[in-house]
Amino acid sequence: MNTNSKKFRLAVLLAGMGAVLLPGVPAYAAGDCADNRVCMWEDSGYSGDRWVNYADGSLSNNRMDIDGWNGDNEISSVKNETGKWVVVWENDDWTNRLFCLGPEADVSDISATFGWGANDDAESFSLHSSKPSVC
Repeated sequence: MNTNSKKFRLAVLLAGMGAVLLPGVPAYAAGDCADNRVCMWEDSGYSGDRWVNYADGSLSNNRMDIDGWNGDNEISSVKNETGKWVVVWENDDWTNRLFCLGPEADVSDISATFGWGANDDAESFSLHSSKPSVC
């Protein structure tokens, strides 16, 4: 085997190892939200940190407080990929409704759709099989 062939094989081996050892891209692309999930992002256009990636039925009551350091008061866009209604609440423990999203509904810019008062103000959300009376 000649020297150039050895160098080429070594380069291929090292490149392959680098692909395994070096940090890669995130497991999801910006704006992705799988079926049967509710996803919420820090910025409009489904960008920035995805703070919420909730699977329908993960909690028995389908209600979730958005943790203080994980998106609380930072949500600017939402995708509802479930067949249920989503109610987004201003406060922890599901009080003071901000807005509702119907089944399979998305909002890429909360401030443009619901006004500045709703942007960056979500603290909890709930899922409902039928349209809730608060909507």
